[in-house]
Amino acid sequence: MHLQGPNMGVSLDKSPVITCWTLLCTFLFLLPDLKAQPSFRIPLKVSEHAGVKRMEEPVRSGVPFPQNMELSSIDSLRLTDDSGKVVPAHFEILGRWGGGPHDPELSIRWLQLDFKANLEAGGTRVYSLSNEGGGLSMPLVDVHETEAHIQLETGPARFRVSKLKGSLFDAVWLDDNGEGDMDPALILPSGQSGSYVIAGGKEYRANRTAPLEVVVDERLPGRVTLRVEGFHHDLDGNPLLRYVTRLAFFAGSSAVKVHHTFIEGRVRDSGNGSLYDDVAPEDQGQVMTPLEKAGLRVALQAPVTEVEWTVEDGNSEITPLVGDASFALRQRTPRRWEDPLVSEVWLQGQVHASHGAALTAMVSATTDDRGGLAVSTRDFWRKGPQQMAVDGKGIVTVDFPAEPYTIYQAMGLAEEILFDFHGGDDFEDLAASSQGFLKDPLFAVAPGDWYVASGALGELTPYPCAQYPSYDERLEGHLEATLEWIEEGHAYGLLNWLDMPIFRSDDSPDPHDVSFGNSYYDAPGACIREFARRGEYRWLRDLAFPQIRHWYTTDAYDTDEIGHPYGGISGARGFYHRSGFTGEYHYMESLWDYYYLTGDRRSLERGLEAARSYAEDPSWDNDFDIGFAIPGITGRMVWQKLNTLLEAWLASGQEPLYQAMVADAEEWLAVIGTEHGFLREDRQQGNRFITEQHFQAVVIHLPVLWKYHALTQSEAAQRVLINVPRHILQHARESENPSSPAYNEFYNFLEVRLEQDGYATEPAFLFQDSDDYLYDPAVVGLLAALGRASALSGDTSLVEEARRLYRDRIEPNWFPDVWDKPNAQQTLRMAPAMAYLVESATRGQASLEILRAGQGQIRLRLTGEPGETYQVMRSTDLATWMEHTQVEVGSEGEVLITELVSQASRLFYRLQ
Repeated sequence: MHLQGPNMGVSLDKSPVITCWTLLCTFLFLLPDLKAQPSFRIPLKVSEHAGVKRMEEPVRSGVPFPQNMELSSIDSLRLTDDSGKVVPAHFEILGRWGGGPHDPELSIRWLQLDFKANLEAGGTRVYSLSNEGGGLSMPLVDVHETEAHIQLETGPARFRVSKLKGSLFDAVWLDDNGEGDMDPALILPSGQSGSYVIAGGKEYRANRTAPLEVVVDERLPGRVTLRVEGFHHDLDGNPLLRYVTRLAFFAGSSAVKVHHTFIEGRVRDSGNGSLYDDVAPEDQGQVMTPLEKAGLRVALQAPVTEVEWTVEDGNSEITPLVGDASFALRQRTPRRWEDPLVSEVWLQGQVHASHGAALTAMVSATTDDRGGLAVSTRDFWRKGPQQMAVDGKGIVTVDFPAEPYTIYQAMGLAEEILFDFHGGDDFEDLAASSQGFLKDPLFAVAPGDWYVASGALGELTPYPCAQYPSYDERLEGHLEATLEWIEEGHAYGLLNWLDMPIFRSDDSPDPHDVSFGNSYYDAPGACIREFARRGEYRWLRDLAFPQIRHWYTTDAYDTDEIGHPYGGISGARGFYHRSGFTGEYHYMESLWDYYYLTGDRRSLERGLEAARSYAEDPSWDNDFDIGFAIPGITGRMVWQKLNTLLEAWLASGQEPLYQAMVADAEEWLAVIGTEHGFLREDRQQGNRFITEQHFQAVVIHLPVLWKYHALTQSEAAQRVLINVPRHILQHARESENPSSPAYNEFYNFLEVRLEQDGYATEPAFLFQDSDDYLYDPAVVGLLAALGRASALSGDTSLVEEARRLYRDRIEPNWFPDVWDKPNAQQTLRMAPAMAYLVESATRGQASLEILRAGQGQIRLRLTGEPGETYQVMRSTDLATWMEHTQVEVGSEGEVLITELVSQASRLFYRLQ
């Protein structure tokens, strides 16, 4: 058995089951009397945060499962509500342990759950996911496909999407009375409908040519998603900007969620440079496109007679429209972060009234006899400049940007729009759908202990962290400081929404002048892990999820050229996300966690695109000469590549990605590793002076290598994981005197001189500045590396040293602030480190198992260190834990515990 940490039990129903969480995320399901799959029941809490009532609203969430649970099939799964009633639901396997999602022999790692929920404003309901069988299916969206179009029937509406032109909605019919009578049509084919771009005085439209692709991207019970991709063209057939649109249709609903991205997919050279400064005037159009306006149009079949709208407080007003009259609601984004956000109401092309941030912005256009259309965007007030406009002829427009704005090479600007087609519905219901379903969708959350115990998000310590309470306080402080920084105005706008600065000290007045690095050491990853520890959705909703959506749209290169070497890869950072390119900034590891939690197909698409770029383009080969003094691509590039290949293979099961990962990883380990356990900084085999950079090792290399070893059991990887942290302790300290403050300081670089009888080391000062020493974030990376080396080697002194370093070096100097580059590094790597630092992590081989269950009695066996005292905790819902019993292990190394269970049908146990 592996070295044990805090333990957690799984549901004890009619057939009790105990499982232990270890630092290696190992589960033990021990059922001596049963051969069948152990029963479980996971509570899932769904809470309403937007302050509006939810009726039959779709819920989609990812639920992780432990590897040794050995759940390989979804056949027995079902969902029940808080009254015990079975809820129609759909289950989809997104990931498995040790392989791709389609291998039926492997245990499920991530399950996607879809269902519908009803909640009162501000309310909460608790559902239960179990393997008790007898689940109910969700209703279907009927799909009929021809060579010319795809037609979808959701029940209350029929939609037709053309394959011959990019018109968004080619036709829409509503069933007003529920009797299947779909006439007359609310929308019919029109030369106005579709995506458009205005640049250089010309209008480019998507509906002038056939899209490159119109396909069913996702077809599941309850929902169907179409993916449409194409180019905008002017009247002469010249293209400008590619678009990718995903339209999500839901059974029982006439509302459609549309995720639309404008993409400047042209790339000049590597995408490098300070843009204007190093680009000749005649070439500037290759690296950026100044837009006058861009958006989506929908042409209703009948004239609009009135517009009902709301701006910032939820209260609505009605504006009649006659003839050529027009209405618009516009959100401006200031060019100085200190300036307040301003929204405007426009009538007949003139500003009629001004407001603050348009927090509740929605516009509903109503015709005289055919119903209407309500539109809203997810981030209207945050990602300006945006506009929603209606004219009396029936043209409804959503613009982003609504004013002159520049899009840069290989970059996208995206927004999610709710097109809510209705038959004259009450405005309050339409607004609730906008504020809830679009802007704050429901999410099912398992208890924090379940995410921790699953191991699907790596090694985590349960919340609260009793031994180091300041750890919890500082993470909360980072979140508060970051949200405050955003609310001050630093990160608003289509280009910058929820970007993090490279350094918090960058306080440029214009947000566009801030040197951003949203992928720089993965700030969302820390939030996702804190969500998992606490089971609190706010960590995802307020920061992590929108950050990742922005990253895969704006930071990750999106190119028009199929097979471009930078496709899907975030290789740049700085002003406009493009001013500094090295190919070394693809740090967003949490893209994959986000995909498993949300099922967002766009994130999977971008991640797989990056993996294929790495695997197929020779410019990412380990030994490709990129023109540096050192031959081969850099170490950062190698490990970012390997992490992407590994995660993409697990998410897709595509064998070429696995083969590329193993070949590159083993080749790299063979080249940079030495028989003494050091890591070379370069690929020069014959150089007897080997430079090792510890920062890259502990922050970048070893975290990826840990996942690679868990997947492949590579012996070369295991040697590096054990030896490198040991060498840093032994050779890189500034002082060998434990009483000296310099004992906790480390050199970043070592020169290793190979000698006849071994080797000698001395510090190397390559930069002649502070980069020659390990910063605090790197020391935190060392803590995690020491914990993992201890788990692999059994050397508990490594964990003891990690605990001492945390106490003496990290804890006194850790001050929560905005999640910039150094804070992102530190908090991301602190999550697994803390799992090894907690006291119980070094308390020996502690385990809890079941011996017998039945006749109202449960008998447990606790195995641990003789003479040690353990606290057994018990819970009925995984949310509230109570002290059950405290026991001391005798000289024989175990103690038996008997529990009478006549009053409880489901129990959970863990060791504290």
